[in-house]
Amino acid sequence: MEDLSFLVKQTFKDQSHDWIEEDEEGWEPEADVPSAPAKPGLFFHVDFHGGTFVIRSLLSDNLSVDIDKIKAAPEDYPTLRLLNEGRVRWHKLNYFPCEYREEAEVLHQRLGMRRFPLKEEAVCNISDPGFNFWFEKNPQGFTLHPKIKNLAPHSKRIGPLLDAKISLRRWSELAQVFGELPIAVEFRQEGGSLCLQTEEAWLAEAFEKIFLMGEFSSELSEVFKLLAKRTKEISVLETTWYFLQEAALARRFWMKVESELDYWS
Repeated sequence: MEDLSFLVKQTFKDQSHDWIEEDEEGWEPEADVPSAPAKPGLFFHVDFHGGTFVIRSLLSDNLSVDIDKIKAAPEDYPTLRLLNEGRVRWHKLNYFPCEYREEAEVLHQRLGMRRFPLKEEAVCNISDPGFNFWFEKNPQGFTLHPKIKNLAPHSKRIGPLLDAKISLRRWSELAQVFGELPIAVEFRQEGGSLCLQTEEAWLAEAFEKIFLMGEFSSELSEVFKLLAKRTKEISVLETTWYFLQEAALARRFWMKVESELDYWS
């Protein structure tokens, strides 16, 4: 990852037109803050600064309870940065519900309180891993690229869902566990990119849903149940299961972040 000072300098350089100004008409009264479900999760505020943004996140064991606390005393939650010149930017407050607190912790640790560039291409060397992964569809599968270099025109930015180094190891483990099934599927690596090739259209679609929609299909769940009965490498199977589950979780969250980034639409 680029050094933060370099990132900021490069982002601001010759990009004065990229400033996103606060819309004074966007201020909303406290009464307009939506209610939240009684679930663990993450409160977050996509905080823009010139050509970059920070996901200011706050863990919650119960979103419904904590949102009332935030509404009553927003000054007690400086992490969210809702206060500006004595006024509260309620329209900036978002939340993401999770089934378990551990899921919210994963998101907070991986994506919370980090600075990202709005234009990754302007600050990252095309030969180095960037902040985002890119999805490239092909006739019998897809490729996940951690680099901007040599992207196909139809590649889709899917967000910083994975750790580039860890994902290489997990992809090899997926090849290992799926090799125990009578299914023609190949998990391979090409210059740091993750490739899946299979003639089984349903299987390719199941993996695509993880990285494009954040959905873990029932068909893929059944495959893992079958693998659990066959494999002797249970620990490896569990590791790959959690890897894919966390990727789907991160994609669902990032889709909410993307909805705040009209810049990308």
